[in-house]
Amino acid sequence: MRRGRRIKLIVLLCVVVPLSIILWPSVPLSARRALQNADQYELLSLDPSYAEKTDPNTFHRHQILGRILITDPTVRDKLNNALRHGALWPGAGENLCFNPRHGIHIVQGGHTIDFVICFECRQAYGYRDDVSFCKWLTDTSPQAVFDEVLKNAGVPLPKADSD
Repeated sequence: MRRGRRIKLIVLLCVVVPLSIILWPSVPLSARRALQNADQYELLSLDPSYAEKTDPNTFHRHQILGRILITDPTVRDKLNNALRHGALWPGAGENLCFNPRHGIHIVQGGHTIDFVICFECRQAYGYRDDVSFCKWLTDTSPQAVFDEVLKNAGVPLPKADSD
């Protein structure tokens, strides 16, 4: 009787654990690699209003309120870990709005990689050389980390989410 339970437990662990690791919600691998291997990494504070015209002070059609170059690997890891821990299951609470208040601009190997993030509607979009390449859902937990880094650098924060 004990042996049968032990075999069932082993089978369960051999199937469920690897499957849960594979299916666990996460930032897409291509985005994680870009975030981890960036030559240059900037965090941006954005006005969530859509800008009709593109100019040097816009980021994917949103006015840039301020930006900070992140050179400290510890701060980069803190931001990347916040995004990773905030990832949600696909379809979990996706809203129709998109009012991004945060962005990340990366330069890597001669390419630009941008992430436009709306914690209000829990969506993040990635662009490589201005072409969409990924999307994921997030919870609101990374926003506090992003705001802390911006605030500590004296960068103006975006206006508060409207509930």
